[in-house]
Amino acid sequence: YGHSETAGQNKNVIAEGNFVANLKGIGTGENLVETFISGTITVNAPAGVFMAQVNGDAKLQKIETKGDAVIHAYDGSIISNTVGTEVIVAENIDLYSKVGTIGNGNNVMKVVLSDGGILSANAHGDVYMTDLQGAVGLDQVSSANGTVNLKVEGDVFDGNDTEDINLSAANIVLATTNGSIGTSSDMLKTKNLNGSID
Repeated sequence: YGHSETAGQNKNVIAEGNFVANLKGIGTGENLVETFISGTITVNAPAGVFMAQVNGDAKLQKIETKGDAVIHAYDGSIISNTVGTEVIVAENIDLYSKVGTIGNGNNVMKVVLSDGGILSANAHGDVYMTDLQGAVGLDQVSSANGTVNLKVEGDVFDGNDTEDINLSAANIVLATTNGSIGTSSDMLKTKNLNGSID
């Protein structure tokens, strides 16, 4: 297992195999820790998780924090390596895949945000995510060349307080189990790229 006791102070984390870390925090919002991890990623960091997988897929086993979770993949997808339960637990979540996908139809990225937490998820390909608990504010969730499939347990609301688009994809599937989508005074803003909205 790749393991680092001081990952929060290092610019790079390199692990041939699985990476497991229990830290106060890893990276910052202004300085994401660049990672080269060939195996799965497990991080428990109460202060926050700010990581960027530079090469290959980011294979998430479990990311847990009381702060924000920011995970970027510059040369691959962000994949859930856990089936049937949440992969990310955080106050707010920001995921970005430059050339790949976030989750997929066979293994949806299951997350738990704090009630009313803000979600940002942007990928070149598909985005398949489920929030298992509470209300979620959408900052920007987009697929440049695919489908956004997002399911939420509670309310879905505009989380960016601007005129920016909340949802953008060729095909959009948005559902809530026990809540509402947008409000009459602050509707979600969508951009449908030659597809359908279900």
